[in-house]
Amino acid sequence: DLLSQLAGADPQTKEVGDDTEHGSLAVRHGSFRVTVILGDNCEFLPGAQALEMPSGHHSQALARDQRQYAQLNRVLTTDLRIVCRAGGAFTYTITLP
Repeated sequence: DLLSQLAGADPQTKEVGDDTEHGSLAVRHGSFRVTVILGDNCEFLPGAQALEMPSGHHSQALARDQRQYAQLNRVLTTDLRIVCRAGGAFTYTITLP
């Protein structure tokens, strides 16, 4: 919950999984875990999959990646942004404990 995150006792963590055909992301807070598994015709934005702020030699691409990471990974929330680049129908599954 937000109170335990604010108190610093139990931060939220993110895990990237490659155990499915299309990929998955899980957000864990204490014993609570939410997993999003991608189906057909969709993908996570790269910033949603990054586990830490991108770094390296300064470039426009790095600046873009850092901006995206900062937009999707906030102190108390994680945005698991899913996009459908080809358009049309797409699927994903959200699994709760």
